[in-house]
Amino acid sequence: MPALDPSRLRLTVLVVFALALAPACDEPAEPPSIPQNLVATAKDRVVTLTWDRAERATGYAVLRATKSGGPFKVVVRTTQTRAEDAGDSGEGLAGGTHYYVVQAVSAAFGDSEASGEVAVTIESLAPAAPTGLTATGGKEVLLQWAPVTGADSYLIHRSDKPGSVFEVFKAVTETHHTDTEVEPGATYFYAVKSHSAEGDSEPSTEVNALTIPAAPTLQADGQNRRVLLSWAKCPGAVSYRLVRSAPPDGGTTQFVVTPDASDTSSHASYTDQPLPNGQEFSYVVHAVNSSGESEASNQVQAKPVSGQEVCVLDTAGPSVALFDAQQAGDLPPLRRFGGLTGLSAPASVRIDPLAKEIYVSNSPAGAPELSSVRVFALDATGNAAPGRVLPLLRQGAVASGLSPFALEIDPEAGELFVADFAANQIDVYSAKFDTQVPLRSLKGPLTGLDQPRALALDKMNNRLFVANADSITVYSKGASDDVAPIATIAASTPGLSEPSALAIDEAGKELWVADPEARALLVYVVGGTAEAPTFTLDRTLDQGTLHLDRPSAIALVEHLAGGDEVLVANYDGSSVTVYHRNALPDDSPVRTLYGSATGIAAPLGLALDASDPAAPRIVLSASAENRLSVFPLNASGNVAPARTISGEASGLSNPRGIATDLQNKEVVIANQRQEGFSLAVYALTAAEAGAAPLRVLESSSVLYVRAVAVSPKDWALWAAGTDGAGGRVVAFAHDATGPAAPRNTIGGEDSRLQEPSAVAVRLVGDQEEVFVANRSAHSVTVYRVADAGSSPVREIAGAATSLDNPVALALDGTELFVANAAGKVTVYAASAEGDVAPLRVLSGPKTLLTAPTGIALNPNSDEIFVADDGRVLVFARAAEGDVDFLRTIGPGPLSTLSAVSGVTVCK
Repeated sequence: MPALDPSRLRLTVLVVFALALAPACDEPAEPPSIPQNLVATAKDRVVTLTWDRAERATGYAVLRATKSGGPFKVVVRTTQTRAEDAGDSGEGLAGGTHYYVVQAVSAAFGDSEASGEVAVTIESLAPAAPTGLTATGGKEVLLQWAPVTGADSYLIHRSDKPGSVFEVFKAVTETHHTDTEVEPGATYFYAVKSHSAEGDSEPSTEVNALTIPAAPTLQADGQNRRVLLSWAKCPGAVSYRLVRSAPPDGGTTQFVVTPDASDTSSHASYTDQPLPNGQEFSYVVHAVNSSGESEASNQVQAKPVSGQEVCVLDTAGPSVALFDAQQAGDLPPLRRFGGLTGLSAPASVRIDPLAKEIYVSNSPAGAPELSSVRVFALDATGNAAPGRVLPLLRQGAVASGLSPFALEIDPEAGELFVADFAANQIDVYSAKFDTQVPLRSLKGPLTGLDQPRALALDKMNNRLFVANADSITVYSKGASDDVAPIATIAASTPGLSEPSALAIDEAGKELWVADPEARALLVYVVGGTAEAPTFTLDRTLDQGTLHLDRPSAIALVEHLAGGDEVLVANYDGSSVTVYHRNALPDDSPVRTLYGSATGIAAPLGLALDASDPAAPRIVLSASAENRLSVFPLNASGNVAPARTISGEASGLSNPRGIATDLQNKEVVIANQRQEGFSLAVYALTAAEAGAAPLRVLESSSVLYVRAVAVSPKDWALWAAGTDGAGGRVVAFAHDATGPAAPRNTIGGEDSRLQEPSAVAVRLVGDQEEVFVANRSAHSVTVYRVADAGSSPVREIAGAATSLDNPVALALDGTELFVANAAGKVTVYAASAEGDVAPLRVLSGPKTLLTAPTGIALNPNSDEIFVADDGRVLVFARAAEGDVDFLRTIGPGPLSTLSAVSGVTVCK
């Protein structure tokens, strides 16, 4: 029997098995029965399912859904009546309820209907809800919460209402978040959910936060003794913090403003009072709520003002400062016009090339005690204020063609040398004026100093050269106290008579001396040692006397512009002459700067600006016209300066009198001039630094005008001054301008005028009465304008009057107030005449009256204002005897007052 083929045997068996299962040809096809008794159990995230065998089934399909009724999907196929579901990934089912059905399947008969549904719940493994959620409001909102185990991120929900439907605002992986998408002054509500692959947690506890308000916009309005402040209310703010500061060093004050809750207006306000009038205050306001406060508002400034003003004439500027009539102490003026430079008879000038600054010694005419050193930026121009000022608190002496305070500067050491002509000493200050006390002084009989009027530094050899009245002395640069010079060029030296200026070359080998008396330049060769120098006169340049006309300043230009040069300022010649360094006695100047276009008049100082070697050298000349002029180094002939530092455009030049035209809102200033005088008229409402006058009246009818007044009848301008005949008072039409002849003149022998120093006008009926104070006659004379002659209609004079150098007048309808230079104010009936006693006298140590220069009456407040000693003293109108003043305006750097010469009520 042949062997059986295994493959054929297997095929035969399968066919027989299939035929055995196949229904008979006459039986209908029927799907498997529905599985019964489906049971599902869960353990460790795995669901085990069992069911009964179904008839005609060749296998089973297990289906799962996430909700009852499906939709279902097949998750397991098996031929057994048992199956396990470990999830789609095989790593376990997710937490929650899962729903199952089973179908019996047959390749021959199809699939059965699904079994009944069973549900099984897997314990959820989603992370827990976050705890510890906090929300901190500010400009932004900071959210923080504790970390949650199993969470891989967090869902932040935000709403603008509590308990409302939250929306997912941000998804973050950290346990904190700063919400920058917020509005100022708004409240936000937050909840956070933990999130992982298992799902989302329940929300955290709800929290809320309030953002800080927006910064307000502040407005301020200064009124009498108070400032009104207002700002729009800020959403979310419950109060406001108002901060007041009083610049520059007045400290700060804070106020809390809590608006009335019932106030539905859109603005908040605060009245800051009481405050001193005339003082400027600065304010900012912060909006505040429980989360903090806003940034500061805009800063505003305001000055409480009484609505009344006084104008104070200061000859040191010269300028007019307008103050509130009720302000007190050292406060800035409300505004100021006139000269800001403060230049008055500027003398010695020096350059600091490192700091790029100009130093000028300044000696106001007639007020040497107000001398100072003023420092300007090197590029300053026009009516520029100095950067800083060093007062020289001693009596200076001004000599023609000489500097009362000569300067020298050592930029590297930061030291300024000041030679005091009258005190016979040299003081050394910090160039920054950090202190106004000298660092050291050179003075005493051993020094040999005698009216020192020029300085020069030999930096290479550490020596200081000083030009004295008739000698030149040399010291160690650091010398102080009473030490003898290390060398002297004595008066007996041939050619030396009155040295006024010095210059020494860079190597310290050649000394140039300007001698105005000899109208010459002396050139010495310097030998010896640094500690014991010797001097040999090499040559004298004295032939060009038409060019060297009282030389007052000198500067050496070394290795510039193709050669060495010497620059010389000529006081009498009002010129600058330039010579070659190797010039011989017969040589003429290389060039000369001279003529009306230059503006050079009686120059007292000259310096070379070599601070920028790449730029053309600049020469700065201090002149008696109260300005600094700047020229290119190669300037020649009658050319205008490149720029000037001056307050001349303001129309004020040696001002001596001030009056107010309240009807036309104008102020009138009387300026002394070399020949005659001028009246400059300014608009009170437009007064500002550097403002030009509305018009200028010029006249030569009176010299040395010291007073001006405005007629209450037709606003005519009256001016009083001295001339060769003793004095004269003249009147001009209100609108007179340019060269003008006077409309009225009071003068001559019958006028009894004697050094008239003040003038005032009142109206009696339709007649004008002109009151004139005669200083040297100690009298007040009164004139009727309608009178044909110049004789007074009455006179107040005599021992009983107590008049003592009267210098200023103030009038109202009933009384005449007289300021006397001897330190008192005397008051008379306006109709008084003869040798009558005053109604009252104001004087004594309590009053602080020392040397009054001006007086004004304020009828609105019944106060009198007296200009005296760099300030204005204010008294009650009825004050008499030795009484305290009510207050002062000035003195001090903030008030800008230093040489007060007049005061008038101007509003």
